[in-house]
Amino acid sequence: MPGELRAAGYDVRPWYEHFAGQPDVGWLPAIGNRGWVLLTKDKDIRRRPLEIEAILNAHIRAFVLTATELGREEQAGIFLRAMPKIHRICRRPGPFIYNITRMGNFAELSRRLLRRRAGIHSRP
Repeated sequence: MPGELRAAGYDVRPWYEHFAGQPDVGWLPAIGNRGWVLLTKDKDIRRRPLEIEAILNAHIRAFVLTATELGREEQAGIFLRAMPKIHRICRRPGPFIYNITRMGNFAELSRRLLRRRAGIHSRP
């Protein structure tokens, strides 16, 4: 999928080129520190407390493709069609996580839900 996005002119950096072998909680802070946007098809990243905490702490702007049963070209097509909206949303700072559906619909996960999933009960 990164190849399709690169071919369309987007600066895409697959995690395996920079962070191969590291667990998510190891490379997520680097994404935030570099100001990169996370595009992923790992639906579970929205549910795992340590990953959510890393996303929140590193102020990551994340977009999760929820239709993971699709082929690579179909997934790339969804992200390509979503790019204008992704760019508009990314004008604001993170942290946030948006789901992107097969039909290209966006749904932001509330910060309250994310904090609850991460086991964070007090406000920063």
